[in-house]
Amino acid sequence: MDHLKAALNRKHPFETGITLPLSLEAAIETQLSLTPDEIIRRRKLTMEAIKKRAVALESATTTSQASMHSDVAKIAGNLNLDLLEELIDLTEYPDRALVEDLRNGMPVVGHITVSPGVFAPPRPPMDSDGKERVISLDELHSRARSARAGIINSICEEGFKAEVWEGTLQEVEKGHLEGPLELAAIESSFENP
Repeated sequence: MDHLKAALNRKHPFETGITLPLSLEAAIETQLSLTPDEIIRRRKLTMEAIKKRAVALESATTTSQASMHSDVAKIAGNLNLDLLEELIDLTEYPDRALVEDLRNGMPVVGHITVSPGVFAPPRPPMDSDGKERVISLDELHSRARSARAGIINSICEEGFKAEVWEGTLQEVEKGHLEGPLELAAIESSFENP
């Protein structure tokens, strides 16, 4: 319901005026004013220039890839981040930190800043008397153990679809995932310290 209230307080897109960056507006105007053959010619020239720049940056790219953490290199090691950084600057892409995030790796757990107005602030669970409900770490582990059996049973009843299993194994071969893992190995990684 909070997202509905936030949406109702926003202006209609037609009332906010032009919101595209000038570079994007210029690109649209250019596309509309050129013939298809001229667009193709310009795209080929642009791709040739990008490929030449990629070749020129090969040694810098190799150096930056060598300094990556091995886990990060599995995912981003094949990207030409030096070229991406130049393209981001050239196109004035707003997320200037993207390349550094890809070089250093990004946390996949932990605190993430939530954009205001997108999600309601999280509310802690409440008891029936209106007090904030907090559970201990031991209780959390206990609940997880009891819920785990039900989740595993539901997976075992359905089984794996062959294409999902094959796709997962391909991801493992590429180094994007670890596994297959034994249940005991997974359980031991979540035991109480």
